[in-house]
Amino acid sequence: MNLNLRFGGLQALNNVNLDLKEGEILSVIGPNGSGKTTLFNCISGVYKPTSGSIIFRGKRLVGLPPYKISALGIARTFQNLRLFMHMSVLDNLMLGRHIKFQKNPFNAFLRRRKEEIRHREIVEELIDFLQLQAWRTARIADCPYGIQKRAEMGRALALEPVVLMLDEPISGLTVEEKQATAYLINEIKGRFRLSILLIEHDLRIASSLADRMVAFENGEKIAQGTPIEVQEDPKVIRAYLGTDKETGEMIPGESAQERLETDRQDSSMAELKPDLVEDVKKPLLRIANIETLYFDRICVLNGVSLNIGKNKIVTVIGPNGAGKTTLLKTVAGLLKDQPNKGIIEFEDHPLHRLEPEAISSHGIVYVPEDRGLFRELTVKENLEIARTGRNRQEFKKDLEWVYELFPILAERGDQQAEMLSGGQQQMLAVARALLRKPRLLMLDEPSLGLAPVVARMVYTVLLKIARTGTTILLVEQNAGLALSIADFGYILESGRIVLEGTTAQLLGNDDVQKLYLGLGDDGTSSKSWRLYKKRRTW
Repeated sequence: MNLNLRFGGLQALNNVNLDLKEGEILSVIGPNGSGKTTLFNCISGVYKPTSGSIIFRGKRLVGLPPYKISALGIARTFQNLRLFMHMSVLDNLMLGRHIKFQKNPFNAFLRRRKEEIRHREIVEELIDFLQLQAWRTARIADCPYGIQKRAEMGRALALEPVVLMLDEPISGLTVEEKQATAYLINEIKGRFRLSILLIEHDLRIASSLADRMVAFENGEKIAQGTPIEVQEDPKVIRAYLGTDKETGEMIPGESAQERLETDRQDSSMAELKPDLVEDVKKPLLRIANIETLYFDRICVLNGVSLNIGKNKIVTVIGPNGAGKTTLLKTVAGLLKDQPNKGIIEFEDHPLHRLEPEAISSHGIVYVPEDRGLFRELTVKENLEIARTGRNRQEFKKDLEWVYELFPILAERGDQQAEMLSGGQQQMLAVARALLRKPRLLMLDEPSLGLAPVVARMVYTVLLKIARTGTTILLVEQNAGLALSIADFGYILESGRIVLEGTTAQLLGNDDVQKLYLGLGDDGTSSKSWRLYKKRRTW
């Protein structure tokens, strides 16, 4: 295969080789941004690889359009639903049969009625199998999210595929729906005799279903084998936790936390902002029992409570899909009419359900996962946006400080943002946020897509920012990296806080590894969890 894909300066896939055997379930795992969905997009024809080959039943797929690839017997679902929301469940599944209709116009006219009956019978059988009868004529937009996910799976099955690619089929589902979907996937494999390529961030479910597993990091395959072999591979543990399995040592090397504590106790700290000596026991940000819904029906956050102390670095970590980004967006006011329940206070000022502009006026600045840059503008122009309403001389002084933190931005001031590397774009996003003089800086996955050395460079700068008295709320999937600089951490799973504690407490807690890697209480593979053997209840 030797599959390679580049987006400008970003190597999205690097010499990837894998094979899918007939009748097996192959789970593809890896941290956010590791190249899993990119691989799916290459196989299904959405992206054309820079180099390499994809062979399916002796046919080369590279260069074929998606509809020809699906006609060969490869169907997929998407991480984000791709359904016709104003059409019924039945009609959406019927669309999955379009490629099976007679192509010759004359023959099609003569056989149209007979063909329609046959295709309808196949779809009705799928509706029965997926237990969608109660929603058969309902608009997709009016269906619960779990039904929508099942309908998309049904549309893919309507193509009568040989290979079914499922991209996060249980994301956003309740615990009961996850169990039912895991059972369903296993039943699909047996009933339709399919080969299944599965992307799933819940490693307990991924390992319970998989015959084999392959792990990705930064576009490269780092491990393959049985679920237990992959879960216990040191490279996989590093990818998810940033720690070495044998020593427990964080990948960044010497303890960044110790460096931070030393600096805070150093006499030079007296030169920093006076609010460093304020009472840190009273939280700057208080979040109490919030519930956040998507589409007024999907409960993404359920009873989440946490406190962010002044001048602290607090991290929220957890598997992808746990609700980390939703938490930051809820605080920033970016989700309409959310939180549905609960309280968000910033220095005793209620923030819940305020407009984003009102929230940012308190000094809360959010750097999103996609960095939010104006890609066609230069570095200087992106930074100048932060000057709105500010004195030019004061802004110039702050800009000089930002350039001291990120010298590369000064060197590339006239370069378009889209031409920067991923690490440089992240530096630009953080620099622009700092120019807004935040009191609380919220960062969503700042290490996403970055090489380890670049990620550590960004985190070193975050330490320097913390020393100036800026409070940081950090969302990360790389647990070891985040905990290397944090004062306190929370672990989010399925929309709930399941663990919390100081850096030392969390790094020494075996439950962190279990949550990330889907291991059982005895340290064995979650194959013993055996979701698919639970009684089928939908």
